[in-house]
Amino acid sequence: MEAALINSEEPAVFVPNVKIKARGNWKGCGDAHGSIDIEVRILPGEKIFGFYVDGNKDIHPAKNLAKAGSGEKLYNMIVPIKDGKTFYGSNHIRLLIIDGSFFYIYEVAIIFQNGRGGINVQRVYEGICYQYSRTIVACPEFSKWPQLIEYLTELHREIGTLNLLDDIADYVPDPLPKNPPGSDLPDGFGRVDWYNVAKGEGGLLLNNGMAYVHWSDIVDAGDGLKKLLPGQEVAIARLIPRIPSDKKHTFAYKAEGVEVV
Repeated sequence: MEAALINSEEPAVFVPNVKIKARGNWKGCGDAHGSIDIEVRILPGEKIFGFYVDGNKDIHPAKNLAKAGSGEKLYNMIVPIKDGKTFYGSNHIRLLIIDGSFFYIYEVAIIFQNGRGGINVQRVYEGICYQYSRTIVACPEFSKWPQLIEYLTELHREIGTLNLLDDIADYVPDPLPKNPPGSDLPDGFGRVDWYNVAKGEGGLLLNNGMAYVHWSDIVDAGDGLKKLLPGQEVAIARLIPRIPSDKKHTFAYKAEGVEVV
């Protein structure tokens, strides 16, 4: 289930042996205050782990609420709703899936847009793990997030797979593109580089840089959830130069009136 809205009491399944439920007053929270309860149940045998990330990018494992000895993992989070909105720091649980040397990170989030709410599940990161000196995990693509590498090291030690990873000496970086990304785009158009549905924002490649996009600046496609997918080409009605004093983002522009073409 990729970037889909669900507001049912029936569990949603996005990978085998993982069930997600959300409970609460969906209608009442659409324009008021309240909370929605997320429950993620992982059946025995799955190498899937819940965690949270704070403002310093430090990783905190989610508490497993499953009955001792069941072999299951059960994670729970109460998502606050204020004025019909959720906020990224408190609206999601992250799940890390280990599959051999590969890993995938998903966000299970409660999202409200224009009074409508639901569960959104999106894969936000993926990568390959290597081992260094058979003692720690190495992951060159995430070298700027050492807390994640430390967490991956702990998990691979826990499940006994650290020694099975390829040596970091075997790592070959991807070749750099011959032309700058987005250089093939005409004026007034962009290509989605990334978009985080739980956060409600993303980055667009332009022929002269990058533009920030917020969900409220996306033209409604009529499916109930304003979102973009990496690789989509979009038409941009307006590009607003970034205010130099705005330290929140490093984009050259802010895009408005964004519509998938």
